[in-house]
Amino acid sequence: MRTLDYYFKPGAGVLKRQDKQLPDPNGPLSFIVPAEAIRDANDAHTLLSAQSSQQIQGGKCKRSRGSYVKLTPVQQAQIAKYALANGNKAAILRYMKEFQTEIKMSSVSTWKVKYVSALKRLVKSGSGSRDVAVVSLPRLKRGRPLLLGENLDRQVKSYISAVREKQGIINTAITVACGEAIVKKTDKTLLRENGGPIELTKVWAKSLLQRLNFVKRKATTSAKVEPSHFKELKEQFLLDIKAVVEMEDVSSDLILNWDHTGINIVPSSTWTMEAKGSKRVEAVGLNDKRQITAVFCAALSGELLPLQLIYQGKTTACLPRFAFPSEWNVTYTPNHWSNEQKTKEYIHKIILPYVEAKRKAHGRPNQTALVICDEFKSQVTDDVYNLLDDHNIQIVKVPPNCTDRLQPMDLSINKSVKDYLRDKFQKWYSSEVEKSYHQDKSTTPVDLRISIMKPLGAGWCIQLHQGERFIGKEWL
Repeated sequence: MRTLDYYFKPGAGVLKRQDKQLPDPNGPLSFIVPAEAIRDANDAHTLLSAQSSQQIQGGKCKRSRGSYVKLTPVQQAQIAKYALANGNKAAILRYMKEFQTEIKMSSVSTWKVKYVSALKRLVKSGSGSRDVAVVSLPRLKRGRPLLLGENLDRQVKSYISAVREKQGIINTAITVACGEAIVKKTDKTLLRENGGPIELTKVWAKSLLQRLNFVKRKATTSAKVEPSHFKELKEQFLLDIKAVVEMEDVSSDLILNWDHTGINIVPSSTWTMEAKGSKRVEAVGLNDKRQITAVFCAALSGELLPLQLIYQGKTTACLPRFAFPSEWNVTYTPNHWSNEQKTKEYIHKIILPYVEAKRKAHGRPNQTALVICDEFKSQVTDDVYNLLDDHNIQIVKVPPNCTDRLQPMDLSINKSVKDYLRDKFQKWYSSEVEKSYHQDKSTTPVDLRISIMKPLGAGWCIQLHQGERFIGKEWL
């Protein structure tokens, strides 16, 4: 029989703090969950928390290592030398008193082996005679060996640090690009792309930046809202699509899905890496205009339609000086976001010409088409609905807060597109570093001005569209 005292053993202070985080039975939650149910749930939570705390206090969890004093390499060498002359036990008895710490027999044996090995190396190298003692035992390097080796790793770290000191942007993509450039100048055959063993990845870049004590200085803490009845929403969404397709006999090349996605002109350029604890973080060339909106649309048959690119600006001067394909819709808004006007423009210039061409090819001028899109406010207006309806185009909307799992473009294309553009930027940045690094050891940050990056990004988007390697019938 447990008494009330059972619940106030060591750890109760933690429980009191947790109680403040539990729902109030008389609070707003009581309108949805009965007050008694809230009290019972709170009691169960408190009980399990008490048991978990007592398990920790009772030693049922994994036991931590005991405290001990680390001996320096010099002290280890003294003990090893004495043990070789007088035995392990004598060395332990003497130096336990001198250093005021416990010394294990196994440790002394290990230090003796290291001492003898170090002494042999001294004699062999001609640095001394057999009478010379080893002053300090060599330290073993901990952790995995460096991927680039000490020399190349030091060069990359020095370059990254120098760029950051000049307020250049540093992120994983740029770190990989710099690493590849420096390796290529040293020995390009080391890289995997040239048949070598080294492949520089995002994981490697994070490791290097961590060893530089650099941390990401801008992030989001907002949590994604997930509907509680997702399963029902998904079933209804798929039923709506099925109903339109079967009742209107919609062919696969007239089942369209479009989506807006933000594309960084410089990948992840709104943040950089800086030494941990820095009070002020500055970066050259950061501003709000370093992102554009791209509207991708693909048919279920696998065809990728021309793109709409929306730049930020108020006049055509904000557009890159670049020859885009005539069928693309390249435009601008004050904040690079789409609006009702740009959605209608997109439908007129890209969707309708495509739909009419397919209807003509099928010999069915009135064939119904289907568009699947999310509830972005610029495309769920009455004018947009009426425009699509006037041209016999049905619309099915992705349920709110479900785009990450039900929006076909999010599931199959958008991430691949961003990875492709990031890879293009990485290779270009690497080539720019390679041009300058070994000529004059320049660490001036690569020029990432808008006037340079916009045309480059435009060219990469065209290469992406011409490849169309991301589209597949599995998107629905």
